Amino acid sequence: MPTPRHARLLTRVTTLAASLWILQSCSGGPTKTWTGPVDGNRAFEHVKNIVALGPRPSGSKALTQSAEYIRSEIAKLGLELKEQKFSDEAHAPGIEFHNLWCEIPGNDPKGRVMLVAAHYDTKRTTGHPDPEHNFHFVGAIDGGGASGLLIELARVLHGRKNKPTIWLTWFDGEESLPFDWQESEPTNLFGSRRFAAQMSADKKQASVMVLFDLVGSKNFKCDRDFASHKGLTELFAAAGNAMGASDRMHKYMSRMTDDHIPFRQKGVKVIDLIDYRWRTPEDRRWPGDHDTPAPDLYQRWWHTPEDDLDAMDPMALDFFGNLFMTALPEIEAKYFN
Repeated sequence: MPTPRHARLLTRVTTLAASLWILQSCSGGPTKTWTGPVDGNRAFEHVKNIVALGPRPSGSKALTQSAEYIRSEIAKLGLELKEQKFSDEAHAPGIEFHNLWCEIPGNDPKGRVMLVAAHYDTKRTTGHPDPEHNFHFVGAIDGGGASGLLIELARVLHGRKNKPTIWLTWFDGEESLPFDWQESEPTNLFGSRRFAAQMSADKKQASVMVLFDLVGSKNFKCDRDFASHKGLTELFAAAGNAMGASDRMHKYMSRMTDDHIPFRQKGVKVIDLIDYRWRTPEDRRWPGDHDTPAPDLYQRWWHTPEDDLDAMDPMALDFFGNLFMTALPEIEAKYFN
């Protein structure tokens, strides 16, 4: 039985034909597909162009080229890509970081901001003392998927009457510089920490932040992140249900230290839309998971050479993009009144 909030969202969604799901028959039987303003194939073309640049760790020529590609695609839409350059010589000597963002004005008289974000750098997989940590890594899903999806969202949101001002943001320096993540050391989340601090200093606090990470995989799902705002988590669960995709929503729990954390620490309502669980060989069941999936059900590509275009499905980008667009009217109604 849906809650009143879920029922309201279902009503909203049924009035938006672009957000409905349909069943199509194919040789393998019925397959769920989603129609909507976000085109997963368009997003995938952006991912392919970014991945063609090769590994893109912070400070690399390829990441600069990736930023220029994003800039050129945003310019085609008549939007301006802004840049925040900074360094952290104490923890990342010799690296200049580049956060990117573009502003899509809304009609909120209070001028409130919603961040829609991703990271566009890839894991550094060279120069580590352990030989197993050195390999060719193009980060198709981890760095590429959400970056390409944000470009496609820029196209869709630019043609929509948005209530809040929306900042589409590509963070640099999300990945840990040491191969293994160190919670106690500031050797990761460079871009989001600096961007959150600058917004606070400028007194331009975001009301809501939606983060995409690790999107684009085959047999995709959206995990439930412990650090995400409860109201947003419920809202996106309702959106997934309205799309006919409840089987892909929140079956597994994720305990993520990700780019949403610096904003959460500043009081922003955040949600991490992420497909992380069961993507790493060391993954195991946590309390709250619905079940333990079959060993070969979810591809385990995270921080391995297998994170390439062959691991991706454009329908996953289509799903995550239209999940956001399905939830957006309710986000506006609830948090931007």
